[in-house]
Amino acid sequence: MSYDYSVELPLAPHGKQSVRTGKGFAYTAPKTRRWMQDAAMLFAAGLPRSVLEPPYNVLIVAVVDRPQYMLKRYKDGRAKYGDGLLLAPAKPDCDNISKAVLDALDRHITDDKDVVDLRVLKLYREIVGLPRVIVRIRQETGDPTESANSALA
Repeated sequence: MSYDYSVELPLAPHGKQSVRTGKGFAYTAPKTRRWMQDAAMLFAAGLPRSVLEPPYNVLIVAVVDRPQYMLKRYKDGRAKYGDGLLLAPAKPDCDNISKAVLDALDRHITDDKDVVDLRVLKLYREIVGLPRVIVRIRQETGDPTESANSALA
């Protein structure tokens, strides 16, 4: 039986920082650890308690805050850069966002190595929207050659 779950986290996207070392041990930065704990609690509320069956197809949509200059409006009230979502070539990096999300999902997926299809889309929020992270997890059941051909086309 396949599955398809989607969870929206009302948290600003946060990238996983490098592990820090000090006084003979390694640790995760406190801000990163707190974000991952909050995300794990929200995943626990939105996903089944059991571990999901691999292989996984994961889509992460990270909606980040707009810079101040992108909130400006023309005199007639129109938003200079539009009201909707926009592609966001900004920090945090997509790979660090995916690491933080996948680590927060550790109670629901067996191992990161079982993720066979991972996409991260980073967007600036709408003018009236809030930063958030939307995660969709599906069981990959399709023909791998078909997926590869569509990716390479």
